[in-house]
Amino acid sequence: QQMQRDAADAAAAIRELKALMEEQRQTMTAQARQREEDLLRSAVDAEEAARTAHRSEMDTLRADAAAAAASLTAQLDETEDALSELTRRFEARESRPEDLQHIAALNNAVRQRDAAIAKVLEESHYYKLELQNREENYNQLFSKQPRVGLINPLATRKQGLTQPQAATRPESAAAALPTAAHSASHGV
Repeated sequence: QQMQRDAADAAAAIRELKALMEEQRQTMTAQARQREEDLLRSAVDAEEAARTAHRSEMDTLRADAAAAAASLTAQLDETEDALSELTRRFEARESRPEDLQHIAALNNAVRQRDAAIAKVLEESHYYKLELQNREENYNQLFSKQPRVGLINPLATRKQGLTQPQAATRPESAAAALPTAAHSASHGV
């Protein structure tokens, strides 16, 4: 009987322990579930907070980028305006005094050369007329009629002449001219 009592006490203790274990298991399971739900809730809350922070950060970055773009656009407009103003001033600038002096010197040199060319042309025309006048006076004085252009270099081949005519030879024309000594002795 004692054994039976001990066995019954042991069985009761085992049942108590089993019940206690079952209770602790249920408590731990409930705690684990609660902890899992808390962790899940905190993860969802953290994710939502992160998304909210991300959206806020993205909105801030977009606003900053738009402001920077507007600032750069305004700066670009100012730079383009400054460039166009500098270009206008550069194109409308006054000449430097040394450039004006150089241009005046070049214009003066051109005028002097034009005057020199005109003078040379005038002198050339004068000497041509003088030479023509002297030749006409010489021809009138000595009754000479020059025959210009009568020499035909091909005449010997076509006509079969062996010698050119005496009137067309340059030596005979030179012999017809009076010498300076002859002109001086006759008072010409």
